[in-house]
Amino acid sequence: MEFRRYVIFRLATMLAVILILLTFIFFAIHIIPGDPVESMVGEGASQETIDAIRARLGLDKPIYLQYIDYIVGVFSGSFGYSIIYSTTVNSIIVSRAGVTIQLAVLSWIFSSALGISLGKYSARKAGKAQDHALRGITLFLYAVPVYVLGIMSQIVFGLWLGILPVFGTKSPSVRPPTVTGMILIDTLLAGDLSGFLDAGAHFILPVLCLSAYYMAVAVRLTRSETLKAMKRSFCLLAQAKGLDSKEIVNKHAFRNALLPVVTLIGLQAGTLLTGSILVETVFSLRGLGDLLWVAASARDFILIQGVITIFVLITSIVGMIIDISYYYLDPRLRY
Repeated sequence: MEFRRYVIFRLATMLAVILILLTFIFFAIHIIPGDPVESMVGEGASQETIDAIRARLGLDKPIYLQYIDYIVGVFSGSFGYSIIYSTTVNSIIVSRAGVTIQLAVLSWIFSSALGISLGKYSARKAGKAQDHALRGITLFLYAVPVYVLGIMSQIVFGLWLGILPVFGTKSPSVRPPTVTGMILIDTLLAGDLSGFLDAGAHFILPVLCLSAYYMAVAVRLTRSETLKAMKRSFCLLAQAKGLDSKEIVNKHAFRNALLPVVTLIGLQAGTLLTGSILVETVFSLRGLGDLLWVAASARDFILIQGVITIFVLITSIVGMIIDISYYYLDPRLRY
């Protein structure tokens, strides 16, 4: 298939999926019982005040007009006006996105690199003590809830050992100028090495806790797909020629096990954003996950829509990038 046609087809598919998901998000949120405006103003507010706020937010329109406004706003880059913060959802998301981006990117890099490396190693040592140990560890990380892992790490490394910070993204003394909204980058741009190390220390436990589950999944998938490839004829021929297991895994088996692994780590890039909700809550990180929790608690459905929409858009775009990468990874798609 021609590359341009392939990209156009994937783009059209992505847009259709996004539209379906946005429609589901809108109506799912709007069927939640209760009036968010009345919750915001309290019981003592007059009906005139409530009606004025509802009109200002566009909540007095019929549901189908609200839906049209929402879809048009999403594709024009406007997510509405927050009820509880009394400002645009865009500005709130921009102010909070930096923390979540840093947490998700660092967790994705760590879980992908370590997961693939350990998965290849486990496949090479299949049936041996190292393999059994890795499978046991990954099974534990796969099963334990992320918030339990976060609390355990806070107790061990923060309370008992006292070697790592357990709350926030920086110490009070670190005050770099806000350039990108991402503390790690801003400290580097300001030339503040001590501030960068301080912020990095604050991210260690959240990154380890968020990436633990995804790393475990990557290890197990990489191991299983590599072992499947090692049973194919070309790997058996390499064994018959006397090649050692490390060379067979690296040069032959892993390359043929790569597609499902790429799919996994690509999807993880999007799901790490939603997985950050509990981690940000446990470690008091003021990111999009924490913002979604606050918005849900206050029943600010306009803000909820905005944050979830961002998650959906990022996940869909990452999925499309993975689909396009298949064109180069799988020669069959080019014919």
